[in-house]
Amino acid sequence: MKAILKGKEIILVDSYPYKELIKEIPGRKWDGLGRVWRVPATLESIEILRSVIKLDSSLEDLYLAHRDLKKKTEDEKTALHVEPIAPMPIKVKAFQHQIKGYNMALRMMGVME
Repeated sequence: MKAILKGKEIILVDSYPYKELIKEIPGRKWDGLGRVWRVPATLESIEILRSVIKLDSSLEDLYLAHRDLKKKTEDEKTALHVEPIAPMPIKVKAFQHQIKGYNMALRMMGVME
């Protein structure tokens, strides 16, 4: 099986031996015209594919980026005191849960790292 990253999808070519495993991936679609599976390029789907095939560098880089973002988000959730990573566009002092949400949103949207 070969996995090709195309936009926000992973295209799986020659995947017949792994069809039962692919059916466990949420959001998968069978492209009958191209005779390939299309799966979303999420951390979960990449981890499943990573368990059975060697990923090319673009998928490996995407996996590492998703994993780092997830770790930063988890660290942000469990922190007792956080500071905004960018100035907040409000005039009042924000609560901790608001700052956490703001920081997580900036990271997930790719505005800040």
